[in-house]
Amino acid sequence: MENFDLKKYLAEGKLLKEEKTYDIYGDGDVVIDISKATPEQESLIRWESDPKNGISEFEDSEAAQKFADEIMNLNSAEEVKNYYDNVRGWATVDYLDTYKAVNAFVGNKPIPENKLLKERYDKESLLKALGDADDAFIQLSNGRELVIYNPNSNNDENADMWNNDVVYAVSKDGNEVEVLYSDIAGINLEKENMQDADLLAKLAIDILDEFRVYAESEDLIQYLNKSMDYLERIPSNDDVYSAIQAVADGLNTYTGEEFGDEVYDTQSDLEQLIA
Repeated sequence: MENFDLKKYLAEGKLLKEEKTYDIYGDGDVVIDISKATPEQESLIRWESDPKNGISEFEDSEAAQKFADEIMNLNSAEEVKNYYDNVRGWATVDYLDTYKAVNAFVGNKPIPENKLLKERYDKESLLKALGDADDAFIQLSNGRELVIYNPNSNNDENADMWNNDVVYAVSKDGNEVEVLYSDIAGINLEKENMQDADLLAKLAIDILDEFRVYAESEDLIQYLNKSMDYLERIPSNDDVYSAIQAVADGLNTYTGEEFGDEVYDTQSDLEQLIA
């Protein structure tokens, strides 16, 4: 051992933790380094990236590594839930289940939804979470998504929607829904993320589709059809807020007695979405 070079040995990593890689698709094209992952983090990485689960698909190792590095910063079930609900926006997407992600993190051991995974909201804590935002999406324990409006505004109707035990939220159809604070599982303020942009576009399409049932003018029906098609494929250089406003502005052509008050109501509903 007299020729043993300790510095060289350490530099080669022989006494350090061995590098651990994960070949996601098994063909060597997308490989990530998970040496620093805890067993829980590795479990979550493998779960989401598994092609059989159909959740995430990565074009190259760089994109996959960025995803893995984010997961390797999560150290508790609470952090995992917050990451998927708020950073990734899963709270507003019906087919994505945050609880499955959390269960993957903890080793697929079922966790009651009322333990660790769900905030205990009351009026005070929900208002604190809402902060200065004009509105926000809330998700109920059954997965349903609704919109709440800040009572600390100049709109008296918003203030009337908040009571000590319940808050009145608004569904995608524009109907008020009485919600117990204890039924609220999460709140999402991030309107700019992709999932929320898709949701806003979908809500706008639903408004136009409902109005189309009552439209009698062929020109108006054609405009509604074109607008709905546009909102389904918003060009990448347009943001969803500008797109919905443009659709609302386009309805100005169809105002007047011959079209009735429905046009004004539809414009109002669209503008309320992006207010």
